[in-house]
Amino acid sequence: MIRFVFTFFMSLVLWVTFTLSLEPLELLIGAVVSMLITLLSYKIVFHKKAGRWFNPMRLGAVILYLFAFIYAEIKSHLDVTYRIITGRIRPAFIEVQTQIKRDSGRALLGNTITITPGTLTIKTDSKMLIHWLSYKKNERPGMIFEKLGRMIAE
Repeated sequence: MIRFVFTFFMSLVLWVTFTLSLEPLELLIGAVVSMLITLLSYKIVFHKKAGRWFNPMRLGAVILYLFAFIYAEIKSHLDVTYRIITGRIRPAFIEVQTQIKRDSGRALLGNTITITPGTLTIKTDSKMLIHWLSYKKNERPGMIFEKLGRMIAE
């Protein structure tokens, strides 16, 4: 019952957030839509393993991950801009060993590397294959995220 109520409440909060309206008709429509969504999904959304996402350490790791990602994004955008202006690129394929065991963690790491400008993840096994726009020896793109990614996904 708690899962049902929580799913309904979260759906309604998202409805109000997206519509930005507290009009009675909007709230009624939102309640009906939220009820339908809840009836279809409350058993899927909050199952036994879902509780691990509410672990304070994991939420802290997610927040740190976001800050590290924003920092890496800004740094990478500036670097790619510099490389475009100067033409100084040294593209390379590099293979990087990762300690992340779960597929979801490797996907998180691979997607984070790919979203960052100048890099592209091609393979996400225990060894990740990454195309890098400007390779510097002994540098590992996106590996700042590996420890935080393990805390989040495992």
